[in-house]
Amino acid sequence: SIRNTWKEAKISWASAEAFSFGPIDALAIETKINNWPLNDFGLESFLNGKNTVSISEVNAMPSNQVGFHAIEYLLFDQEALSKLAGNTARLQLLQALSASLDTNIKAILAEWQGSYKVTFIAADGKDLGSSMTLMANAFVETVEVARTFKVSTPLGFRTEGIIQPDLVEA
Repeated sequence: SIRNTWKEAKISWASAEAFSFGPIDALAIETKINNWPLNDFGLESFLNGKNTVSISEVNAMPSNQVGFHAIEYLLFDQEALSKLAGNTARLQLLQALSASLDTNIKAILAEWQGSYKVTFIAADGKDLGSSMTLMANAFVETVEVARTFKVSTPLGFRTEGIIQPDLVEA
């Protein structure tokens, strides 16, 4: 099912999340792929009164309304199936979001398999721009983001004790 495909893609993305440097920085598209939290109100406002949705419209949308989380919202909302049924614009949005996500991820992969692979292998020192330094910094950043935004903030540790379960990702 499409939900399982989304889950597999999101798990795959999460396993590569600590490699968010190099091409993803150069292309400046990480937020178009995995920006949290989602602006679901903005997404619904975008859809309001629309009969059709194009890929160019999706590519112009703010980063907090696209990517994995927007697709998740459209697929896993409690009323997702009834909202998608017979709603051409909503279905086209889901299709365009998926196509945009696919294009962005393939662009990153092409860079890693192409010219950036050579650059990454060649940067074998211990200086600030070396591959090992980039990897170590990315791993630390991934842990910090998880600790701060995915655990501490929803649990209220960073919001004066106010628990915010709506900030729990996925």
